[in-house]
Amino acid sequence: MSTQPELNSKIAPSRSARDQQDYIGAIGDKVANDQPLTDTERQFLADALRDVRRGEKADNAFGIRARRGERRCIDPGLTPSMQRRALAMGWIAVARLPDPEGFGYTLEKAFDEAAKYFDYSVDTLNSYWKADLKKLLVTREGPFFYPPPSRDRIPI
Repeated sequence: MSTQPELNSKIAPSRSARDQQDYIGAIGDKVANDQPLTDTERQFLADALRDVRRGEKADNAFGIRARRGERRCIDPGLTPSMQRRALAMGWIAVARLPDPEGFGYTLEKAFDEAAKYFDYSVDTLNSYWKADLKKLLVTREGPFFYPPPSRDRIPI
C-alpha cells in the first residue's frame, strides 16, 4: 500500500489545507523523480503557475484554503519570531550566570546587551521575561521553559 496521498483531479472545497499540501507535494515528488504526470496534474500545475505569474497569491493559486482555526504550515513548530524570543530569553538566563558559565550580568545589564543582539527593546525583553517567568512558575511548562538561574533569587 502506498503512503502517497491519492491525487484527485479537482480541488475539492471540502479538502483541508493539509490535504491540498499533500496533493501538491505528491506532484512535486513526481516532478523531482522524473515520473510522468497525469493530464489533470499537469493542467493543475500549469494553471496554478500561470495564476501566480499573473500576481495571484500562491496559496490561492494552488488551492490551499485553511479553515478557521486550521494551520496552513505543515510542521508548525516554533515560528521564527518565537525562536528569536526563546533564544533571547535563553541568552539572558545564561548571561546572568556567574563566570565561567555566564557573564555574571545583572538582569538590567543582560536586557541591555540582549537588546543589541536580538533587535528587541529593553522594555519588550522585560515584559517577555516576566511573562515567561510567570508561566514557568505557574505551569512549569511552555515553549519558553527554562529554569531560573537559582531558586533563591527569582528575578521579577
